[in-house]
Amino acid sequence: MSKKIRDPAILNPAAGTANGITGVRRQEALLKTGALQSAIFNSANFSSIATDAKGVIQIFNVGDERMLGYTAADVINKLFLCIALNATESLRSTREDQK
Repeated sequence: MSKKIRDPAILNPAAGTANGITGVRRQEALLKTGALQSAIFNSANFSSIATDAKGVIQIFNVGDERMLGYTAADVINKLFLCIALNATESLRSTREDQK
């Protein structure tokens, strides 16, 4: 019966080298940076909408939800112009109701 090879240096020769270790550290740093960026982006203190080249919403943060009254689930993959026009109309109606 043969033994299974479990040594990472044999299974993945780069794992035991400086390049393999540097790669792991680089991945860890990217994960930490991504988590920080996500926390900042999802702060409720500002609004940030991202669309693709066709104007379809790809990112809609918590600030957008509070300011525009839509949830991200409602607007992701929808055309931005439609959402902006609806929000503008809602604001106009609110202002007219306050007069």
